[in-house]
Amino acid sequence: MQQHTKTSYHPYLLVAFHLNCLPKNILQIIPRSTKFDWDHRDIQDSFGYDWFLENKDLFHTLQMVAINKKLLKINKAFVRIIAIVRFTANSMNFIQQGVRISDIQDC
Repeated sequence: MQQHTKTSYHPYLLVAFHLNCLPKNILQIIPRSTKFDWDHRDIQDSFGYDWFLENKDLFHTLQMVAINKKLLKINKAFVRIIAIVRFTANSMNFIQQGVRISDIQDC
């Protein structure tokens, strides 16, 4: 008889499940009994629920972005722009300080 190993799920997957953001292909893989348990678990007693309530607006925004494909693309582009701006700002700091690339690689 082959034993079934217990599947453990990443916490972000659980968050996405509760925000109804999981893609259908992932939802189909998760056993019905697990989804039932997640649906009927009292999350108010969960550790960190108070923090969730404090940041509920941020999670609601995340849910809206995940649902709307156009917003998701805009958000990804925005994150890339932020990364480029930060990279450029850091590069300018190095240039102004006279730091060479070889100095950075030695660190």
